[in-house]
Amino acid sequence: MRKVLSLILVLLLFSPSYALRRKRKKKQEKSTTQTAVETGGGVSQEDLALLRADFNQLQEKIRTLEEALKECQTTSSEAMRKVDALQMRVKALEEKIDELRLQLKNSSGNSEDSHTREELYKKGFDAFIAGKYEEAITYFRQFVNRYPQDRETPGAMFWCGESYFRMNNYAAAASWYEKIYTLYPDSQKAPTALYRLVQCYRKMGKNSRAKKYERELLRKYPNSEEANFVRGGKY
Repeated sequence: MRKVLSLILVLLLFSPSYALRRKRKKKQEKSTTQTAVETGGGVSQEDLALLRADFNQLQEKIRTLEEALKECQTTSSEAMRKVDALQMRVKALEEKIDELRLQLKNSSGNSEDSHTREELYKKGFDAFIAGKYEEAITYFRQFVNRYPQDRETPGAMFWCGESYFRMNNYAAAASWYEKIYTLYPDSQKAPTALYRLVQCYRKMGKNSRAKKYERELLRKYPNSEEANFVRGGKY
């Protein structure tokens, strides 16, 4: 029985019709495999179309985000300009308040007009040491107004700036430090005023302007102690 079955199996395997069917099957399998490879492992044209659509949507979203970013940057720049303008107005108002305070004291019969140059400067410095910064500003401003060409005028301006600095009013302090550097660049206070300008603008978040004064300090006063502070990153 087994011999008969084996004989039948051999006849089937080597029969022409069976061989033809096997050949067709192998050809079909090869064609299927080649098609799968050509289409990316079974990816159809429909799948590719969907991928292209997703890609186009992503590109559109990127363009939208880029436009939104540009708009935010423009808005930020405008806001910074407005902040600068407001700070300038505040600074001008503070100086006006100081002038009015001084006029009020003089009109009330205060004896400040009778103070000598030395007394006026000393009163301002004593007030500063005592932490009475507004009073110190009043005395030092009066000194600057009376003696604009005096050798102590840069010092009086500096202590005005220091008084505002101690009160955390960095915009007003910077205006005094800038006056020292602009009007009295050869003064002993000029390097310190530049260093303070760096600190003021750093505290106000205006790093580009702070960098500008850093470069100016290193260029103009390279051997000063303040220049060494900047080189060492001490702010």
